[in-house]
Order: sequence, then structure tokens, then C-alpha cells
Amino acid sequence: MDANLTHFLQWYRTSNPQKSKATYDAMRYNITRICKLFECKFDDLNTDNLLSDPENTKKLLRDKYSLNTTIQTILGIKWYLLFKGSSNNLVKKYEILLKEL
Repeated sequence: MDANLTHFLQWYRTSNPQKSKATYDAMRYNITRICKLFECKFDDLNTDNLLSDPENTKKLLRDKYSLNTTIQTILGIKWYLLFKGSSNNLVKKYEILLKEL
């Protein structure tokens, strides 16, 4: 597993100490799915182009995955954005997207 992905997952666990092991595993799968969706490694994920358009991300996910998987993956994106210190505006766009699903 990529060292930076491990770092992210440790940060997620520290940020959410009350969650179950299954939740931590699901987050790992969510991040892996995001990388597969954009055909990139974890280190190449970025908010400048790949994750900058929530509507496009939703379309890509819905074309390939179920609604439940789409929701879980977008939750993973939200946590990734928080980890990276992305703009509140972008995080809010993903939160709105989740509410619309």
C-alpha cells in the first residue's frame, strides 16, 4: 500500500476513533475506488482537475457503480478533501451532492 495512502488512513482513524474496523476498511476501499475511477495512484489525486468538478465525479461514479457505492465513494472524497486542506467551497459542493443523492 502506498505510504501516503497509509498516512491518510491513519489520519482518518485518528479523526474518527469511535468508528469500527469495517468503517476504516470501507474508507480504504473508497479511496481505492476513486483511484481506479480516475486511473491514477493515490499520490496523483488532486483537486485541481480530477476532483474539481463534483457533478462530473458523480456522473462517472453513477455510470459504473450503484447508488450506495456512489454515496460511499463521495464520502471518501469528502474526507480526502478535508485531509488535503481543500477549500471549504469544494467540500460544500460534495456535501450538497450527497444530499441530492
